[in-house]
Amino acid sequence: MENRVLLRGKHVNRTFAQAETDRPYCAWVLRAPSLQQSSLRLFQFYLRQRHGGIFTVGRHKGEWFDEVPKVTSLLFTASIRFLRSG
Repeated sequence: MENRVLLRGKHVNRTFAQAETDRPYCAWVLRAPSLQQSSLRLFQFYLRQRHGGIFTVGRHKGEWFDEVPKVTSLLFTASIRFLRSG
């Protein structure tokens, strides 16, 4: 899937692998609730499958979930759930 090409937007005609190096753009794609362009929806799915997501706040801001030690990721997820519940 990393050889698929984006058809519109900032990274038009770039492969998913090339576009995933632009982390702020990837963070935007992952935050987007509904994407109209099918290649962007597929890119969003690709990023979630490959990395899980990207941290947008805190010490690990800009890092992929799979780059951060698992214990830290679990603590972050638990703290977000706690903040949302309260």
